[in-house]
Amino acid sequence: MFIVTLARRRNLVVGLVVAALIGACRKEEPAETSTVERAQPAQTSATGGDESSAQEPKGRPLPGGESAGEGSSPAAPAEGALPAGHPPIADAAGGPKTDTGEEPDTGLPAGHPPIGQPPGGMKGAGQGMPPRKPPMGGDLARKGQAAPAVTPWAGEIDGSLTAAGIKFDLPDGWAAQSPASKMRLAQYELPGEAGPAELAVFCFGVGQGGSVQANISRWLAQFRDPDNPRAKPSGDVMSMEQNELKLSIVKAAGTFSPGSMGPMAPAQPPQPGYRLYGLIIEGGSQGNVFVKITGPAETIEAQSGAIAKFASSARAGK
Repeated sequence: MFIVTLARRRNLVVGLVVAALIGACRKEEPAETSTVERAQPAQTSATGGDESSAQEPKGRPLPGGESAGEGSSPAAPAEGALPAGHPPIADAAGGPKTDTGEEPDTGLPAGHPPIGQPPGGMKGAGQGMPPRKPPMGGDLARKGQAAPAVTPWAGEIDGSLTAAGIKFDLPDGWAAQSPASKMRLAQYELPGEAGPAELAVFCFGVGQGGSVQANISRWLAQFRDPDNPRAKPSGDVMSMEQNELKLSIVKAAGTFSPGSMGPMAPAQPPQPGYRLYGLIIEGGSQGNVFVKITGPAETIEAQSGAIAKFASSARAGK
């Protein structure tokens, strides 16, 4: 009898526990239904044009923030939102944004570009910036390159000729002419009864125009002895120093073969009975200056005094 009573009490307790569990389950069903009903107004608000509100998916929430809806597929992210794990991107002003559209707290002033990145709108290394341009003229000396040469010029002021930094006194009666070629800085005509002589001034810049000896040899080679045309060219050459300049004076006589005035110009005919008075001046600031006077022997002889004064007046000018 005692055993039967214990069995009946056990069955009663089990029944009470089962009934309590069933009642608890029935109380949870209205809560799930309420969750679904609350989701519907939020969905209606998102489709009404409020872009700041994200549409909530149907179904009950799952651990990790995911939701189970129809077909158990994850809901698409709202417009403007980034996928999970996506790094922040920069906005038009260059500042990073989080997936919520807010600027992260970096400790920098508002609108300050991230450290290590150029300001918005600027291009950094590897972003299309042109390569560094080579230095201009101011850096040539530091790199061992020669600075651009000064172009020699000539001008006449108050009876004096300044050519490539060398100044001369002009004798009376010498008439200035337009240079016959671009290689000449200045040109003058020396009058004479046998015909005018010609004075031409040349300068090709510092270190240009060939050596002094090469020019002397070339000038002498333009004159031949009419009695012995095959003889080696000869003439008188002398050097002197004056006014901190070095002068080389070249004299020759014979048949003068001037050659052409340029690569496209025809050669000029030989001129018998001519003389040469050449002057090469070293020490000028713009390079060696070459003065070449050629003409009939009688005219050069008559102008010899004026030519000597012209040569002796050579000095450094401005």
